[in-house]
Amino acid sequence: MVYENMAAVFGVSELTITIILTIIGLWELVWKGFALWYSAQRKENVWFVSILVINSLGILPIIYLLMYKPWKAENGPVRAKKKA
Repeated sequence: MVYENMAAVFGVSELTITIILTIIGLWELVWKGFALWYSAQRKENVWFVSILVINSLGILPIIYLLMYKPWKAENGPVRAKKKA
């Protein structure tokens, strides 16, 4: 199997390695999807390409979303400031 050596190094089963890597992959996919969606809507090409190319376990997409996503407040939507 593909994960035999990795499982031996970490002392766990191949199934455990498969589950962990699947969870990491889904984590990255979700964060990257949201960040790409918002950066494309705001026409922020540099962010879009950076997030698309750099695999950072969701760190870069999370940074982008925290900085630029328009979060909703109790009184209604709050618009993120767009650079001129």
